[in-house]
Amino acid sequence: MIYIISLWLSFIIGRAIIDYTLINKNKTISHEENATVTCVVAILLSIVDKRVVMFPVLLCTYWILFDIALNWLRGLPLQYLGRGAVTDKFLRKYAKGNVILFKTVLLAIFVTIYKLTNL
Repeated sequence: MIYIISLWLSFIIGRAIIDYTLINKNKTISHEENATVTCVVAILLSIVDKRVVMFPVLLCTYWILFDIALNWLRGLPLQYLGRGAVTDKFLRKYAKGNVILFKTVLLAIFVTIYKLTNL
């Protein structure tokens, strides 16, 4: 399990650095491509863990840490929301300014399911 977490954290940091570099070069970021790559890696790690419920745990962790890392690299407020990503639009509508709390509660729900089940 610790190797999965280590790999995932490395992946998150790497993706944040890539997007930061693209933003600084005024390049367009493909949210669809990022989502596809992230989901494929999360699926592979969930298969290694042999637990289906690891998938949403990994995605929630990514959702929290990637945005915080990218915002920090860019010198923006940690709860900054962009304008283009579907997830940013969703959070603007439903998180009501409590972005990190909203994501953390969702993560806590999935971690609880992970701990209480063998899915």
